[in-house]
Amino acid sequence: MTLLQSSKAAGGPRSVLTDATTIGSVVTTDMLADNATEGRHFIPLSDAGFTFIACMLGFTFVVGSFSNGLCLFVFIRNRRLRSPTNVFVMALNLVDFLMCFTGIPMAMTSAWNHKWIWGDAMCDFEAFLVYFLGMASMYVLMAIAFDRYIAISKPLLGTKITKSIAYVSCAGCYFLGFIWAIPPAFGWNEFGLEGAGISCSVVWENPDPLYMSYIWAIFFFCFIIPLGIMVYSYWGVLATLRNLNKNSVWDMNSRVARKNLAIEKKMFKTAVLIVASYWICWMPYTVVSFISAFIGSEIIPPLFATIPPVIAKCQGIFNPLILVTRHKAFQKAFFATFVVQRKRKQRTDYSMRVIEASSIL
Repeated sequence: MTLLQSSKAAGGPRSVLTDATTIGSVVTTDMLADNATEGRHFIPLSDAGFTFIACMLGFTFVVGSFSNGLCLFVFIRNRRLRSPTNVFVMALNLVDFLMCFTGIPMAMTSAWNHKWIWGDAMCDFEAFLVYFLGMASMYVLMAIAFDRYIAISKPLLGTKITKSIAYVSCAGCYFLGFIWAIPPAFGWNEFGLEGAGISCSVVWENPDPLYMSYIWAIFFFCFIIPLGIMVYSYWGVLATLRNLNKNSVWDMNSRVARKNLAIEKKMFKTAVLIVASYWICWMPYTVVSFISAFIGSEIIPPLFATIPPVIAKCQGIFNPLILVTRHKAFQKAFFATFVVQRKRKQRTDYSMRVIEASSIL
């Protein structure tokens, strides 16, 4: 059998039927007995494989938490950075920070132990948290794409997107992520172990209509619609930029208009890089998950079923790098926050030492 049966239906700890087959491997009776409550190895990995995954997640936990936390600190300390577009970027940084700081540690420690060690309740929590943050990121990226479309293709409407509108939109993105991540906790699908048995997810392979209806719902509302809006928005921006001389929305004879357009172009390129990094990291996991749900996991090689969830969790380390290298205003604010203040502190310390020396003399 390819169906991974949960004990929630059987009234006992989370387990599977004897002789059940996982993605590319067979679950033995001993494995079921040993891991009935803590989880089991869905895909056989060598010690080196578990160590490699643990190191990847550990690196992401340290670097991602630190860099995203640093970016949030810069945004908080510098009010000038809080433009409507940067509010969306700051909301994305917050999600990435939470993903790295809270969404990774359980999978990382389980990888070190070669199995899930946190029990059923924390498996549900980890799956909910990762899905909530992942879908919230996607909706924020959708909002960023639409913001760029309005700013460049409909500049006369750009003033309508105020900071207040941006904050409300970000809250709406978080709410949508929560709305679509919480149903498995209340019976519309459910959470369970995936891949190598070191992280948790929704159940993709159960053909029960109740389970599949949730898969179809998130496929449409959490994948097709956000991706469609992103494609439409960026395609509209590219069409506008290709036809600037024919398009009356930008007065190319005005120096101010040309300067504003140059700024919007730079922000557009930064937004494209942020969106691209998200889809590059999450698309393999998305494809593998929907193939498992709609076609069957038997055609997925074990390696391809194991690595995508890890790559998806590592996405959060890229956005700070993009901001530091591409966002000029952020670079200046970063320099002013850390380098300039450090020099001021050094000068203050030196002045205090001179004053103390003078008083002694």
